[in-house]
Amino acid sequence: MNLKPIQKLLPVLIVALISGLVVITYQISFGSLIFSGDLSPYLSSGIGFCLMGVVLIGSIEALLSGTPGMVAIPTVGSAVIVAAMAAGISSELGGTPDRVFPTVTAAITISSLLTGGAFLLLGGLRMGDLIRYIPYPVVGGFLAGTGWLVASGALKTMNGIPLSVANLGRFTQPEALIRWIPGLAFGILLFLTVRRYKHYLITPLAILGAVGVFYLLLWLTGTSLEQATRLGLLFQPFPAGMMWQPPPIGQLAAVDWGAIARQTAEIATLILISSITLLLYASGVELSAGREVDLNRELRACGSGTLAGAFTASPPGYTIITMSVLSSRLGANSRLVGLLVAAICAGVLFFGAPLIALFPKPVLGGVLTFLGLTFLADWLYDGWRKFTRADYAIVALITLVMSTFGLLPGLGVGLALAAGLFIVQYSRVPVVKHFFSGRTFRSRVVRTHAHAELLRQEGLALQILELQGYVFFGTANRIYEQIKERLEAAGARPASVLMLDFRWVNGIDASAALSFVRLKRLLHEYGVLLVLTGLLPEIEQKLRKDVLTLSDQDQWRVFPDLDRGVEWFEQRVLESEAGQQAEVSAQPGVVQVGQERGGLALLFAALGVAAEQVEQDVDQALLRLLGYLERVELDAGQALICQGEPHESMYFLDAGELTIEYRTGENQTLRLETSGPGTIVGELGLYLGTPASASVTAAQPSTAYGLSFDNLRRLEMEDPLAAALLHRFLLKRVGQRLQRSLEAIDALAA
Repeated sequence: MNLKPIQKLLPVLIVALISGLVVITYQISFGSLIFSGDLSPYLSSGIGFCLMGVVLIGSIEALLSGTPGMVAIPTVGSAVIVAAMAAGISSELGGTPDRVFPTVTAAITISSLLTGGAFLLLGGLRMGDLIRYIPYPVVGGFLAGTGWLVASGALKTMNGIPLSVANLGRFTQPEALIRWIPGLAFGILLFLTVRRYKHYLITPLAILGAVGVFYLLLWLTGTSLEQATRLGLLFQPFPAGMMWQPPPIGQLAAVDWGAIARQTAEIATLILISSITLLLYASGVELSAGREVDLNRELRACGSGTLAGAFTASPPGYTIITMSVLSSRLGANSRLVGLLVAAICAGVLFFGAPLIALFPKPVLGGVLTFLGLTFLADWLYDGWRKFTRADYAIVALITLVMSTFGLLPGLGVGLALAAGLFIVQYSRVPVVKHFFSGRTFRSRVVRTHAHAELLRQEGLALQILELQGYVFFGTANRIYEQIKERLEAAGARPASVLMLDFRWVNGIDASAALSFVRLKRLLHEYGVLLVLTGLLPEIEQKLRKDVLTLSDQDQWRVFPDLDRGVEWFEQRVLESEAGQQAEVSAQPGVVQVGQERGGLALLFAALGVAAEQVEQDVDQALLRLLGYLERVELDAGQALICQGEPHESMYFLDAGELTIEYRTGENQTLRLETSGPGTIVGELGLYLGTPASASVTAAQPSTAYGLSFDNLRRLEMEDPLAAALLHRFLLKRVGQRLQRSLEAIDALAA
């Protein structure tokens, strides 16, 4: 006999039965929370609305979810907000039953339609990651405040009296104490037990045990069901027949649409909080169960279910973390879990009205108390250890405001505080990501040895600040102060160019632009030119108004990126009179090739310098090297080396300019280097024998001399001195590159 189907089905049945019992209890509690006070006569319909929500939302979630075993129901978060909305409508309409019930029902329907539509929109736009942009303390404060509202709502469910300072005397009357103290005690006991022992059977067994103890006490005290009902310990008997009744569509004329419109803020809060909570719960399932959850698919599944439930006046529903994790823990990863829970609720809905009427109010109040205490403990008690003191203050303040003034004020205060705290903390993040000088940061233009040495000597004249983040009034002023300190510390020899790189800056505000105006004035006083690189179009547009003005364009420059800006500075140095003199003095033994000193002559001069004149026949050896080189003439745009293709030559550039570019996997082209006369390209491919890692193209008509692998081997055998000079120069070139890289790393580390 094959037992595998039974072994797979058994965990599913266990999870469905446990979840069904707990979910039914929750929905009775939520219905009692919403339809209380003036809406008490319609409690049967309210509970029916919630149970029908489980049937529709739960079954649709089970079918459409990307993670089998997920359970979705109308939850405490939505129930609390809907209850507040219902209480507000009831208070505004003066408790008139023939107007309150249809108006509240219409408000629930509209809220669920809008919430379900928001779920579908967010999921369709693949915005499930939005949860990561909500300040965590705000979410925690809302959930803690929800816990307080649920716990206080539990007292109203059990006693029929809203908790307030004015009603405290009524709560201490003997007949009231009998109604709420047992439920409060049960809720506290269940909360402490679940906190101490982590087992999935505790909650359902505790609920069954509490119901049993309740009826045992009635039997021991000789209290009849009628007496218990008069004492407020049981619900009034519900009408015969099935519990669920369609929403009163025929009473649309009695709906006060103005009262619903005045609940716009609460409806908006419901949409926002439901979206956040859905994503939080789904993420919680992902973490707790160790299973990948498609947040966007969950949004679409819960959105479809909530839209269907809206037409039955069900509050919005979404994934519940406890039951979904339970499915995973017991190996019940099947869509049958959600479908069976929905079927159990449907059975109670259509055939169990007499049983629900026998469910003790203290037990329901205890379950609500347990839920409220769970939220409060998670975010206020445990939050003391996991939050910073500033974040915890936000959580506590939101809870206080929500318990005193309601949901929306608490959420608004929390968002305002979180935004203020973020601004303060963000302003402390260093806006200057890195600081370089022209000595430690070079452009991608490959220079001759003489030019490189000159640029190293003059490198301190260029100061580079690499900025990051969003620049606003606080961070912009810090940039100004740091630069001012550097200028004052430099004394009589400040830098001649200050370069601000905006590559990592994603925006600036108006006050930041004014700080850059002050900076430009300061630099002008010290004779320092301001250069800006890597500006986003919107940032450049803001700076054009006050900073990059035509009237003083001799005080600033703009370049598309940092590399182009540094290249401009280097060219500026090389074109100066000092650069020309340094080039002449750096080449005492220049080898003349023909009648002109071209790039090849500059290269040979560098080879001679690299040899440090240790050999007697250096000049003659370099001249003999010419016999091993092959002349190559290139037109503008012509490729010398192609990325990915094998090549067995390196090239000495005599005239013109070569551009070295790398093509990425996304088919984007990045400039790596620009080589001028007297430089070498392709040496790594020659030595390593690997395909070209980048392409080399002539930026203008150019002349190069190639040394192939075969000619290099022939050179090594026929003229060891010339080969040794070449190898020594290339080794020195690699060492210089490594030295510059280490200097750049030191600058980054500093």
